[in-house]
Amino acid sequence: GDMYGLYAERGTANFYDGVIKGKTDGVYGTISSIPDGTYINNDNEVIESNTYIINYLKKQVNFVRVGDQEFNSLSKAIDSIDTTGKIEMISDASIKTKTTIPSGKDITFDMAGHTLSTTQVIENNGSLTIMDSSNDKTGSIEGNTSDYLIESNFDLVINSGKLESQYNVINVKSGNLTFNDGTISSLNLLECIDSWNNSNIEINGGKIIGRISNYEGTTVINDGYINGEVSNVGTLTINGGTITKDKDNSNNPALYNAGGTTIIKNGFISSTFTDGIYTYRGTLNIEGGSISGTNAIRCSEGTISITGGTISGSNYGIYNQGSNINIGTNDGVVDTTSPVIIGDMYGLYAERGTANFYDG
Repeated sequence: GDMYGLYAERGTANFYDGVIKGKTDGVYGTISSIPDGTYINNDNEVIESNTYIINYLKKQVNFVRVGDQEFNSLSKAIDSIDTTGKIEMISDASIKTKTTIPSGKDITFDMAGHTLSTTQVIENNGSLTIMDSSNDKTGSIEGNTSDYLIESNFDLVINSGKLESQYNVINVKSGNLTFNDGTISSLNLLECIDSWNNSNIEINGGKIIGRISNYEGTTVINDGYINGEVSNVGTLTINGGTITKDKDNSNNPALYNAGGTTIIKNGFISSTFTDGIYTYRGTLNIEGGSISGTNAIRCSEGTISITGGTISGSNYGIYNQGSNINIGTNDGVVDTTSPVIIGDMYGLYAERGTANFYDG
């Protein structure tokens, strides 16, 4: 083409043979898939005094190894492992083919300080452990797809390294996800972790930039730093860590309990722009921790129990729009020290619903 050989505005484009030429560039947009073990090479060609940028396929150099054997394809490396093994990156690489961990295989993938870029999903049907053994922990897996970077159907463990995508990062369709350390980042602040079908999510540390959505599973946050949003329809327990929202000015809270059961035992929850927590239906139990926002807690419908913690809002500590709230425990013993509820205007603004005050 005088401008582009292929202008991929939308849809998918799979490139298996031939050459693509354009004066501005060979391809505008994203090539979705190419043959396994190849990459798209860029070169120049002069045609009738005009310089064209040309794209064609070349054999990928080896970028991973299993033991002493090197491979130019993740799929070939996985195929070489009978049941349990480790794949280590030996150079940066860009792939455009889907990678699948089969059921029954236990694979450890070590970035070893390198970067793997992919336009296709990594599907885990077995056991996958992701790590980065480099001293500086500079290894990363980068997704350039509107789909998820990883879809997991069994066991996924992340011990270190960075997982990054423009859009969505991990979809736990079933099974377990354990996030011990590293970084999970959605550059557009979309889904970092989605969980479905009674899956189990455990967050023990690391950093998450984007959203966590617990639709049907059980999520436990023990530690770590989350900058974005957490929403819960299933069961969520927060034992520690930090959930903060300061990346954008949308109306969403730092934590949204959307009909699920949320238990907060410790940790920090804050929003710069809006509610620290918004709960709609479901159950919210607060036993400790620190919660802050424009309204630290805004609630409509559902049941809320607050027996500990510090709740502080720049407008209202608690804004009740229709929930049933118990502050403290009706046990005949009054504690005047906990919980603590503070608002620059009102500690409790009871517009609708009920509010029972027993302690604090």
